[in-house]
Amino acid sequence: MMVEPTVPSIAFALRAYSKRTPTSIGKNHGQEMIAAALGYTSFYAFAKSDCEASSLAKAQHFVPDTELFAVRCRQLNYNPDDVWPLMKAAFAERHATAILHTCEAGLDHAAQALTRQQILNAPHLQCELTKRGDLQITGVDFPFSAIRLAALPAVGEVMEEHVNGFVSAAGATETDTTVYRIAVTARRVIARTGKTCIAAPATEVLHLEFEEHPRRQQKTQTVDNASIAKQKKSPRSPQKSVAFCEELFSRVSGRARVRYNNLMPCFDPNEKSLFISDITAEKDPWMPASAFLKNLTDQEIEALANLPAWNGNNEITLSVTVLNALHRAILRHRKRKIQVDHHCTAVDSRNEHNLLPNWTCYHDSDAPFFTESVENGVAIRRSAYD
Repeated sequence: MMVEPTVPSIAFALRAYSKRTPTSIGKNHGQEMIAAALGYTSFYAFAKSDCEASSLAKAQHFVPDTELFAVRCRQLNYNPDDVWPLMKAAFAERHATAILHTCEAGLDHAAQALTRQQILNAPHLQCELTKRGDLQITGVDFPFSAIRLAALPAVGEVMEEHVNGFVSAAGATETDTTVYRIAVTARRVIARTGKTCIAAPATEVLHLEFEEHPRRQQKTQTVDNASIAKQKKSPRSPQKSVAFCEELFSRVSGRARVRYNNLMPCFDPNEKSLFISDITAEKDPWMPASAFLKNLTDQEIEALANLPAWNGNNEITLSVTVLNALHRAILRHRKRKIQVDHHCTAVDSRNEHNLLPNWTCYHDSDAPFFTESVENGVAIRRSAYD
C-alpha cells in the first residue's frame, strides 16, 4: 500500500534514514525542517496555511527555500549539509515523482523541456509525421514565458498560456530531400500546488500546419590548409557555446543535478548564463554561457561532450565533471576580465566581490592562458600547464 506523500510521512522516512547515520532526527524536528524547505518558519505555520494542501501528491516540481531550511536546521542544532541529502532521500521514497530544483531557473528549464516533449508526443502531431514517412526532428521552438513562482496565481487557480511555435523535421535518409516546418499552436497550463511547488505542466496541441521545403544542397569548395585547420578547430563561437551549454545541461538537469561540497553547476536558459550555486555564499559566481567554450581546452570540451546521459545512477559523476569544468572556466573568464578591466566590479554587476569564493584551487585555475598548435592540419588547444 502506497503512503500518501505528506510532510509527516516524509518526516517519518527522514527519521528512518537518519538512524543509519550519526545524525539522528526525530519526527517532530523532521517536520519542522521539511516545512522550512517548503517556505514556512514552522510546521504549525505550514499546517495552518491556506496555500498548502494536506497532501503533496499533486505537486511535482519543488524549489525548496534553502536559506530558510538552513536557518531552521541550525535553530534545531543540525548541520543543514547533513540533513539535506537525507531529506532528498526521504522525498524520493515517499514522493517518487517529486523533483527538487535548486533554483527557479532549474524549475523553468525542466518545465520547458517537459513542455517540448509533450508537444512532440502529441497524438495529432505524431500522426501527421507518420503519414510523411521516416522523419527526424531537427528543431523545436516555443517561446513560453519563464516560470516564476511569485508570478503564478494562488493555489487552486491555473496560469494558461497560448503560444505559436514551430517544429522542424527532415527526412532521415539522404534520398529524402524534403524538410518540413510545422507551425504549431499550443496551450500550456501550470497549476500552483503550494508556496514553493507546482504540478507538472500540461501542454496541448491546438492546431498545426505543415510547410514543405526542398532541402538545400551544400556547396563544395576547395580550401587551403589554413582554412582546413580553421574549420577543424573546436568551434568556440558565442552561439555554439550557448548551444553546447543547453545540450550539456539537459543531460544533468532535474534529478541528475546534485550538490557536491555545497556546490552545484547550473544554467539559466533565460539569461543564457552559467553559475555555481553555493548555499554558503552570499552570491553565486557566474559567467555568460557564450564564453564557456572559449575558456576550456579541447580535452575539457571533449570530456564534457562525451558524458553519458543520466541513467539514474551516475548523478555524482555527471555533476562533479561539469562542476570541475565550470569552476575552471569561471576562474579563467574572471582572470581575463581582471586583466582587461583591472578590476572585477566594473565588469560583473551581479557580483560585487573582487574575488571568487574560496574554492579548492586547481593547477591551472589562476591562469587563463592556453597553448595552441596545428598538428596534421588540426588546431589543438591545451592548457598552458599541461
